[in-house]
Amino acid sequence: MSAGRLPTRPAEPKPNYTRLADPGPIVAMDWLLPIALIILGFILLTAEVFIPSGGVLFVLALVSLIAGITMVFFIPESRGGGVTAGLVTVAIVFVLIPLVVGVAFYYWPKTPFGKRFILTAPEPQEETAPQAFPSRADFSTLKGQIGRTVSPLRPSGIVLIQGRRVDAETEGVYVEAGQYVRVVETRPGYVIVRPVGPDEIQPHEEAT
Repeated sequence: MSAGRLPTRPAEPKPNYTRLADPGPIVAMDWLLPIALIILGFILLTAEVFIPSGGVLFVLALVSLIAGITMVFFIPESRGGGVTAGLVTVAIVFVLIPLVVGVAFYYWPKTPFGKRFILTAPEPQEETAPQAFPSRADFSTLKGQIGRTVSPLRPSGIVLIQGRRVDAETEGVYVEAGQYVRVVETRPGYVIVRPVGPDEIQPHEEAT
């Protein structure tokens, strides 16, 4: 080393500032299928209420929900999954199931399919409308007679028999207005009727 020269320091390595890849898309892909399966499960569960399938849709809904929840448990905790996230998902699903089913059953009677299976009470205007009933003594003469429904029978309503409005009730079935019925039994104050087809009516039995 020559006199008067200071020793040189070795150059320090430059820090590596390489940016890590954004994990957002990877996390989103991990959660996409479980969420889709859970949503599909609720859709199938709702469909079972509106379109009875003999339990097929219900089973498919359970399989879809269980598969979606199980996948959450297998998502790495570093990506928001794991045991804790799985248990939270289970709790959320158990809370949503009765809510979804309850809402579905609330709207089901208002659908055309539900109206055919649920017998609702007569409308107020049907109960308070003026009605002309024959006397109780005359009811026995109506057995076997053909009439036509003035109002829907749900199962009770008004039937026109021999030009008179008679309080009638079916044997538990729903009958639309304007349909032919036959009196099969008489009761104090009303008659029991059964729907008949046009081919079952003789010409002399045509309701008036």
